[in-house]
Amino acid sequence: MVLDPNLQHVMFATHEMAHVYGLQHSFNTGDHKVAEWARPGEYGDPLDLMSAGQVTPIETPYGHGGPGLNVPHLLKLGWLPPDRVWRPTGDSSRESRLTLAALNHAESRGFLAACIDMPGTRAGRRYYSVEFRRKSGWDAGIPTNVHEVRSDGISYLPLHKGRRGWGLLTGDEFNDEAKGIHVRVLSTDAKCSTAQIVIRVGRR
Repeated sequence: MVLDPNLQHVMFATHEMAHVYGLQHSFNTGDHKVAEWARPGEYGDPLDLMSAGQVTPIETPYGHGGPGLNVPHLLKLGWLPPDRVWRPTGDSSRESRLTLAALNHAESRGFLAACIDMPGTRAGRRYYSVEFRRKSGWDAGIPTNVHEVRSDGISYLPLHKGRRGWGLLTGDEFNDEAKGIHVRVLSTDAKCSTAQIVIRVGRR
């Protein structure tokens, strides 16, 4: 990997390094193009390093930095312990309440992610992931977020905005009625770096 002298900052370097690891750009579900050569929605996830250039960075002694990788990319790299990824079991129509630990505070108690497969698809092929990010350190420039992974393996941020910007805050909900997937944020605890959420799979 060769860095342009005019672009030698942490965010750009780590973004390009992640390409070497096999990651693609992250997207959102809209049709806006950030440049003529880009695909619709490309670079559209302001909460993920693989949309570098379109995110809210932090300043480091080495230039722009952050944010971290989202759950779909961490899963692809094998960087999340399987026992800390929640998946529905048993009666999927009931509500499940769980604690999410902030991705950037793995020392906190709770799951680091929740993953819900799309109905009628092979496990891990198409799914929604839910994550909590605390505004500190590498993620200081960012809440609870939902991402969609499609059969092309690309991560998409649904065009859902919470009351105060991207992500879900306390009291916010994400609903995909067609697929019967519902996420609600009950509370967050900055001191413990955790969020309490409810997930329900199944149509109302």
